[in-house]
Amino acid sequence: MSINEDIHKFALKYYNMYTNPNAKEEDFFDGRKFIDECLELNFKMDCGESFIEKYSAEIFNEVEEFEKIIEEIADIKLLGSAIFSKWRYVTHWSYNESLLDENNRRWFILAFNRLAELTA
Repeated sequence: MSINEDIHKFALKYYNMYTNPNAKEEDFFDGRKFIDECLELNFKMDCGESFIEKYSAEIFNEVEEFEKIIEEIADIKLLGSAIFSKWRYVTHWSYNESLLDENNRRWFILAFNRLAELTA
């Protein structure tokens, strides 16, 4: 299987999880598995720095701004690394945020959908 096929499978898996209205926070907390998947796909957890450098912190942090430019994103590794960094931020550094908070859920749905499109 090619790396793009692996990334596509990864993107669809998590897109389906985030779009599932019955998903629970604990469904997303096999953190070691998610980390390993990201590392195997050569995504970097860089706190979003590479994405922020190309776009902006506002676009990385605000789902409304992210939504405006999502179709412009064409760099698979950059988007994958942004996903990895956002996941890490929410699960380790944020205060009282959840992966399934409305804004985070929307952000991840947009990101995983775009990643799936780019690797189709």
